[in-house]
Amino acid sequence: MLPLVAGMLTGLVQACIGVSFPLVMGVIEPSIGYVMLAYVSGVVGVMISPVHLCLILTVEYFKADFMRSYKPLFLPSALVLAVTLCIFRLAG
Repeated sequence: MLPLVAGMLTGLVQACIGVSFPLVMGVIEPSIGYVMLAYVSGVVGVMISPVHLCLILTVEYFKADFMRSYKPLFLPSALVLAVTLCIFRLAG
């Protein structure tokens, strides 16, 4: 949950990882499954962040409606997170 929130707040993957990974890895035993889950959660948070630079620049450049451009991001992001959770459960 922390990488997802950090990704949404920062809009940058590097910041999300830099902020959340030391905290998450300090609380749990680092394993490939947890690292995968934390990283994908952070990336999904960045992708659905309204402050993501690619989204802001694209909407501004093409003079698009922000909400109309923002809504289609939720279903693919939820699907990526769901698949990651399934892989995490099956592998662990």
